[in-house]
Amino acid sequence: MDVSLPARPLQKLVVLTCEVLKLEVETLVKDFPHIAAVEVLEMNLHETPVLLKEALGKKIAEVEARHHPDAVALVYGLCGCGLIGVRAVTCPVVVARAHDCVTLFLGSKERYLQKQKDHPETYWYTPGWNKTERAPSPEKFERLRHEFTKKFDEEEAEYLIEQEMQGLHIYKTAAYVDLGIGESVENEAYAKKCAEWMGWKFERETGNRGLLIDLLAGRWDDERFLLVPPGHEIQHSADARVMKAVPVAP
Repeated sequence: MDVSLPARPLQKLVVLTCEVLKLEVETLVKDFPHIAAVEVLEMNLHETPVLLKEALGKKIAEVEARHHPDAVALVYGLCGCGLIGVRAVTCPVVVARAHDCVTLFLGSKERYLQKQKDHPETYWYTPGWNKTERAPSPEKFERLRHEFTKKFDEEEAEYLIEQEMQGLHIYKTAAYVDLGIGESVENEAYAKKCAEWMGWKFERETGNRGLLIDLLAGRWDDERFLLVPPGHEIQHSADARVMKAVPVAP
């Protein structure tokens, strides 16, 4: 479904972003006076998709009631199906047609899919993933070891760590990408250190701000963005569109 905003210029947009893109969004929104507010949600919601859906639904209702925006922009991808069932209530909700946030760093779903096709063994690092210590790193596994030893004996804790490591055996490359915002040199060096620690090859990819900027600017063509009208919700689309808007069941 191709849904358009009213013909008048976009006057008030509220942005909901994952913590992973907080720095990038808060830097870029300064160029767009029509953005009334930016709300940041915790990255760890990704670990339980149903909690991400519930948190986004609650936050959308809150900002619609508080700001009465023309639209709400979600700085997310489908994110492990965490956006499935997210609804627009009183105004449209817009989101990039992206499988996950790496698409927003690379600039298009086509580039992301080509990278996945050519190098499926790649694990992606970004500044936000570095900061939250969610990507494989010495710090992440030290944190996990600390958490596990509080709940289990030492032998079982080590077994769980080994299982976590085993789940990463399919990866052989750490690819770092950013949008040239913040401490790029330091973040790239950290990702390279993580690659060496994991025994992976390291690659540097050049980011592209275009998709994120157009999301914030309100330049929403149907090819790159999904506009969800009130009374509809996001569902997965098993084709190049990634996601679609469907009417909410009565």
